[in-house]
Amino acid sequence: MIINPIKKTQVLFNKLKQTEDKEIGKRYSDANQFFSWHANHITVDRKKVIILVNDLTLLPLLINDVNAKAKPELDRIIETGIREMFRLIGANEKDINLYFKIAGDIEINAAYNRKT
Repeated sequence: MIINPIKKTQVLFNKLKQTEDKEIGKRYSDANQFFSWHANHITVDRKKVIILVNDLTLLPLLINDVNAKAKPELDRIIETGIREMFRLIGANEKDINLYFKIAGDIEINAAYNRKT
């Protein structure tokens, strides 16, 4: 799974695994849009909120209060959020597990598609 944060949001993802080749990451994101997410962040009451949007479905995921303690665990927090989002829209646990099996580990690339 690839997350494409915009430039100002890159610092929130610096503890996660980065893609080795940015161009291959872009091609992967274009070919597998269901496993690609774009990220941005906003500040609400002096707390950072990450906004993830799936490239294919445009489903949003909000992660609240991302601080220095949460940054090393961000991959686990993102996975938990995506699982909960899929449960809320009615996906069964078998399909959710299959999604993460196919998607693979979370890798961070750079935002390239300003439409998303």
